[in-house]
Amino acid sequence: MRLGFERLCIVVVLGVLVVFVLNIMLGKAKIEFGLNIPFLLGDLAEFLTLLGACAVFTLVALHRERHARRRDAHSNETGNQD
Repeated sequence: MRLGFERLCIVVVLGVLVVFVLNIMLGKAKIEFGLNIPFLLGDLAEFLTLLGACAVFTLVALHRERHARRRDAHSNETGNQD
């Protein structure tokens, strides 16, 4: 269960970051080459995209930390020293 949740969140983070970077690159291409790209994200959408990626990444880090502490506490209770 834990591994599936973490992998799903990492895929979401990577997907959102790819969208963010792709939007930045397309915006730069629009400026440099004068391309007509109608589907670029606006400033607020860019901010929310990056904020979402950071939030999910933070959730994954906190989730992993919680499980690491539980694992350490369990190994200390049973006397196993890894």
